[in-house]
Amino acid sequence: RSPLHNGSNEIVGVLGIFWDVTASKRAEAELEHERFLLQTLMDKLPDRIYFKDEQSRFMRGSRALLEMFGLQRQEEAMGKSDFDFFSDEHAREAYEDEQRLMLKGETINKEEKETWPDGSVTWVMSTKMPLRNEQGRIVGTFGISRDITDRKRAEEAMREAKEAAEQASRAKSQFLASMSHELRTPLNSVIGFANILLKNRPGNLGADELNFLARILANGKHLLALINQILDLSKIEAHKTELQLAPLV
Repeated sequence: RSPLHNGSNEIVGVLGIFWDVTASKRAEAELEHERFLLQTLMDKLPDRIYFKDEQSRFMRGSRALLEMFGLQRQEEAMGKSDFDFFSDEHAREAYEDEQRLMLKGETINKEEKETWPDGSVTWVMSTKMPLRNEQGRIVGTFGISRDITDRKRAEEAMREAKEAAEQASRAKSQFLASMSHELRTPLNSVIGFANILLKNRPGNLGADELNFLARILANGKHLLALINQILDLSKIEAHKTELQLAPLV
């Protein structure tokens, strides 16, 4: 607005021009809302979000990423790379993945083993994609990594438990094989000699001796039957049981 003058330079009114800026204000509000949503995502999501340039240097990172690196502000991460935070082993692999990704323009989905300078190890499931500018040219990468360390540790514990169970099973099989030979062989001898003595008993053994001999024979057969049953159970567990088909009367 400005004053309106007449030919004598006297103010006789007001001159005003108005522009409709409704669309512009709406666009600003929408842009501000988009910024709010993006910032909420970057601050609240527990997964790590990051944007990198063509040299795999960080341009922007989520709050979870900064906390993982022990940083407070975005500026502390900008211009740095994985080589500044991880061991060379992991940083080199991540760098090569990202350079190959930008070259081919493909998406990468993979489990990554993160080795830290102090020797500790964490695991993440990462998705990385090429970052394109307004003209569609690839100018970097962006990605998201979800921590799966607890899952990997549980899988490792299960693997170790499986190996321990298999080792125990092998030890049991060795024991049963040893029992089959080391116990059944002398038992068969005991039972066999007891039978021989009982067959030659007339005039050679007294009543007490015959009673003792009968006990030896009975207990030997009983123990042999128990051993055979244990071995039969082991065959069932090993799926090596032999079935004999026969009619039942």
